[in-house]
Amino acid sequence: MESWSDKREKSSRTTKSVIENRIQDINKVLHKLSNDEDLRDDLKLPEVIIALNHWSGKQRLQPEEAERLLEENRRVMYVLQRLQMLQSICREAQVSVPFDSFLKSRSKLTEKEMISLFGNEYLKVIKSDEEVVKSKLADTVVSQQPDPENKSTPLTIQEKSPTNDHFLIISALVTIGIGVVIAAVLFNLNYINN
Repeated sequence: MESWSDKREKSSRTTKSVIENRIQDINKVLHKLSNDEDLRDDLKLPEVIIALNHWSGKQRLQPEEAERLLEENRRVMYVLQRLQMLQSICREAQVSVPFDSFLKSRSKLTEKEMISLFGNEYLKVIKSDEEVVKSKLADTVVSQQPDPENKSTPLTIQEKSPTNDHFLIISALVTIGIGVVIAAVLFNLNYINN
């Protein structure tokens, strides 16, 4: 018998937009479920907890007991129908059900769940985004320019350019040079006075 996971995409690279769309679709369903007050209340009921433990395989019931619980209790049926909504979208996204988010009525996936569900492809997306941010930060200069009206010194961010680099180097050298000259004058004055 073929499992739904056997039909997963076999491509070696899932695009960033595909992963983002899958996460967005799952988060839409989670958000809808998190706003369902009846569901949140039902998730606290002992018979619902027993049914969910059976569904997840955490603690299986005897077949007769499972059938009675799953078919006769309308609260259990309601929760399982909502779980099937999430299961359906997860099947389309080709990932397992984020059961913890469902149980805790979270409105979106946690970072840990995204990594667990999407694995290396999600990590590649994060890494590529971080590298873009780092490269943009490397191309900026943070400088302080006094504001005469506020008498404060706000930070401004400017794009780096060869002119800015040269200006910074020259400014640093001039500042160091002035400091050395002042230190030499003070040393000489102190030496003369003694």
